[in-house]
Amino acid sequence: GPAPHYIYSLEFDTTNGAEPSIVKVSDGLFAVAYRGSGNNGDLKSLSIDASGVITELDSLTGGFDNPCNEPVLVTVDSTTLAVAYRGPDDDGWLKTISIDASGALALTGSALEFNTDDTYEPDMINLSGNIYAIAFGEPRGVRWMGLRRGWLDTISIASDGTIGSSVNDTIRLENDSFYEPSIVQVDNDTAAVFYRDRDRYPGNQGTLVTVGFQ
Repeated sequence: GPAPHYIYSLEFDTTNGAEPSIVKVSDGLFAVAYRGSGNNGDLKSLSIDASGVITELDSLTGGFDNPCNEPVLVTVDSTTLAVAYRGPDDDGWLKTISIDASGALALTGSALEFNTDDTYEPDMINLSGNIYAIAFGEPRGVRWMGLRRGWLDTISIASDGTIGSSVNDTIRLENDSFYEPSIVQVDNDTAAVFYRDRDRYPGNQGTLVTVGFQ
């Protein structure tokens, strides 16, 4: 088959573009969330045409929060995005953003502090319908010991971007060592979570768990 080759590039932030998360919104329309300058939670929309040409369309004025760390972006539908991240006080935050066909971005005004304790490295999926699942780590005990519980929350997000007023349900996945989780949908009532479990001999074991939903 044909060998891959470099086509186009775009420097979408000239100062800081850490921890980016990109999603496809619709054909040719993409959005990227990232930790920008001054730990700001920034979001931009981009077009990528069939030949690979990249064009910046819009940016969310003022970002979506500060500070923002480890944002993860998902599409709710073709006009709504949701972003989960470690925000103020290192707590877990979720916000929604509207996007139109031209890439214009705006905060919906809907937000939820889904975890009031330290929340590290969240990852999020749409499980089914308006139900979303967020896996994240929560440090516990003496910080230098590196202990980190793993949690999974379910949250409702309507198609217009309205977030439920509270977490629907939560389950603890790991009690001691839960790093860099990656969550994927298996089917409408099952998800799988892969994470790095660094405390098990000889260290940095890859662990995979499945979670059923009722």
